[in-house]
Amino acid sequence: MDLQTEQEPVFINLDPQLTITGINKAGCALLGCTPADVIGRDWFETFLPQQQPGGPLSSDKSHNSLFEHTVQTATGMLQPIRWHTSIIHNGHGEVAGSIAMGTLIGQEHNKAISAEEGRESRKAVLSAALEAQEKERQLLAEELHESVTQILTTCKLILEHNEGCNGDPATQQAIVYLQKVINRVRGISHWLNPKQLSEIGLVAAIGEMIKDIAPQGKPHILLHASEPKTLARLDAGVQLSLFRIIQEQCSNIVRYAQATRADIYLQLSFDAVELKIADNGIGFNRDAVQFGLGLRNIKSRAENHEGSMHLDSAPGAGCRLQVRLPLK
Repeated sequence: MDLQTEQEPVFINLDPQLTITGINKAGCALLGCTPADVIGRDWFETFLPQQQPGGPLSSDKSHNSLFEHTVQTATGMLQPIRWHTSIIHNGHGEVAGSIAMGTLIGQEHNKAISAEEGRESRKAVLSAALEAQEKERQLLAEELHESVTQILTTCKLILEHNEGCNGDPATQQAIVYLQKVINRVRGISHWLNPKQLSEIGLVAAIGEMIKDIAPQGKPHILLHASEPKTLARLDAGVQLSLFRIIQEQCSNIVRYAQATRADIYLQLSFDAVELKIADNGIGFNRDAVQFGLGLRNIKSRAENHEGSMHLDSAPGAGCRLQVRLPLK
């Protein structure tokens, strides 16, 4: 078999210690193994010959990288391969793991990657990274909902029983605080894993998210959207990305903008989904401020759908975010 022409890219999920947590069919075919054979093993020991020093991650594990090594295949041959690694961060900006994509390069490995190859490689890595990020969020949301919330609820029931027996004011106050924590944990769980997106639709899910993020109506966030049934026909991945982009920008507005009003415009044109989010907050100097993690996530989601993102702001003039995702 001509590996260079027939082998698809290899995708590997890694935890922060570079232990393999997932591998695709192409990776299994390259090594002649099953996922169970490699999951839990060290990436370097499995894919990179030990005589080759170095690796894909810098010591602070904060950067993506592109490098080349050889992989020992199922036949014992050393096959040149180009690796592109992408670091995955959780909602707190901490390293949650990484995605490694390997492309076999054969005798042409000394030639520069063409622009088209670079775009396709970046898109594949970006898509895999976003998928892994959603899986991490889902697992964390389930842990909060299934474990932490249940423990807190049990504690609350015990205290309620005790309070009914002796009427202790301190116990009453503890019950109040526990309920606040339970409500907060549930809110975080829903924030991480918006299951209602598939249950009640994109427009309704955005409305629920707005209530959660600005429960007192401060700032006053208004949604102007196309017919919900029309938006419901969008690809599920596009709907999730739109929800995450709106969620991220609304969070930025609530935390930083000092705005009293924000408007979300979500409309379908004949060839694209057009999203605009504008607020009347304090704004900022666009040239003097670098993209934070939230805005980088928004940009990544737009690029993953071959779309575009534009941010416009100035001190005292609010902020306007525009995202365009082409329809396919």
